[in-house]
Amino acid sequence: MIHYISGTIVDIQQNTYLVVANTVGYEIAVPHNYSYLAEQSITLFVYPHLTQDHYQLFGFQTRVEKQWFMKLISISGIGPKTGLQIISKDIHALEKAIVDQNKEFFESVSGIGKKTALKLLIELVEKPFVPTSLRPATPFQEAVQTLIELGFKEDYIRNLLADPPKNATAGQLVSLALKSHAQKNSR
Repeated sequence: MIHYISGTIVDIQQNTYLVVANTVGYEIAVPHNYSYLAEQSITLFVYPHLTQDHYQLFGFQTRVEKQWFMKLISISGIGPKTGLQIISKDIHALEKAIVDQNKEFFESVSGIGKKTALKLLIELVEKPFVPTSLRPATPFQEAVQTLIELGFKEDYIRNLLADPPKNATAGQLVSLALKSHAQKNSR
């Protein structure tokens, strides 16, 4: 299963990026609020969505966005396109709308009416979540958490990322750690 892609954007069509990683091109739908340009490097946490006759990849800058996307599409009546529109509005705004029981937030999304907005509020309140304010605050912390979830031990991760580049994103740090791990194991 594809969980993570790091590569270069070759083409952009609305909110779909063609990302080339290791000579393979992946078409990945991303939230509308992303503003990358062609030829830029990008790292995405990927969710593969498979139906009977369609396979599509959805990509997110953070693991948190991906988790919210998965929660949203697990609700009956919310498909990946609608989930992506909700994620595009901002994670903090989504969490605030749930806490404040603000159904207008959901009604402002194309294709969501009053009944669906109410259903979303009810079901999302029942699905436990940790507000982003309680999640890892720095890209380094997020990268460490991601690598722990991939099965690495924290001490080993800190060894791999002993001298991280300044201003690196969580995805870039994960990539760096995985490359360091591969180099250590190829010796």
